[in-house]
Amino acid sequence: NIWSNKKSNYYARAMSVSYEIIAVLQYWNRDSTHTQRLKLAPAFEYISQNYKAFDFDYNALCKVCNLSYSYFITLFKAVSNMTPIQYVTKMKIDYSKELLITEKYSITQIAELCGFDNVYYFSNVFKKHIGVSPTAYINTL
Repeated sequence: NIWSNKKSNYYARAMSVSYEIIAVLQYWNRDSTHTQRLKLAPAFEYISQNYKAFDFDYNALCKVCNLSYSYFITLFKAVSNMTPIQYVTKMKIDYSKELLITEKYSITQIAELCGFDNVYYFSNVFKKHIGVSPTAYINTL
């Protein structure tokens, strides 16, 4: 309205209103991100306690947050920039890297400790994420 009427100082007043709108939108965006994280807190807790399980229950994530599957996936992607499967896989790979560094376990044992039911699948996933096989990763240490 200010812009349309073009009364004195219309440009400065319109810009002032625009900046106020931008500030409010940025506040809402920050607040909504915080709210989204709170809604997903039970899921992240569930993941941290269960990600090493062979039979990790992805459906339980929606249930612990009391959200529909589609809404949960949308929120999860917005907060973590990845799907729950990608997030859990990343946690498994990060844990496997820690175990590889200790050099206490065989690659088969590490695959089992990280919740992979097949050492070959673990090696393929590891290589896809890290760029080298678990054996090559150990050799670079």
